[in-house]
Amino acid sequence: MATEDDEILFGKLAIKNSFITESQLEKALQDQDFYTPGTPLGEILVDKGFITRDQLSRLLEAQKKNLDKKDRYLKDHSRKDTLFGKIAIRLGFIDDAQLNWCLRAQGKDVEKGVRKRLGTYLVEHGFLSHDQVKKILREQDRGLMECPDCDRRYNIIGFNPEKTYTCS
Repeated sequence: MATEDDEILFGKLAIKNSFITESQLEKALQDQDFYTPGTPLGEILVDKGFITRDQLSRLLEAQKKNLDKKDRYLKDHSRKDTLFGKIAIRLGFIDDAQLNWCLRAQGKDVEKGVRKRLGTYLVEHGFLSHDQVKKILREQDRGLMECPDCDRRYNIIGFNPEKTYTCS
């Protein structure tokens, strides 16, 4: 069964719409490392002949609609009305290609059962500094805390710098 997150992942949308198979997606993801960093998965699928330009356009349109739905949901259900990656772009910290590259890396890891925050990928790949992550989280009314005992990092929603937080 598809999850809401599947609805925004390009490869999952292509499979859901029966444009490609799981094995074609796996092949494209494996070959992604041979392309220029930031090359969108859709372009790789077209290059490999797995989808047409028309299918690419339709998938991008569906992906945009799903992202807009998710954005509207966040506007209704969170204190700040935008996504981490969009804030990073708006502040000029990263560009679309860097965001998409990290989203793809995150998607690959999710397939393997590894879950990390987008900000972690952006820092690990040198696209953002820790200070920039903190600024973005402040825009979302969140704070980044690090436990001095275990070195784990946590996002705190409704962060109050005057409050004391403890690691759970």
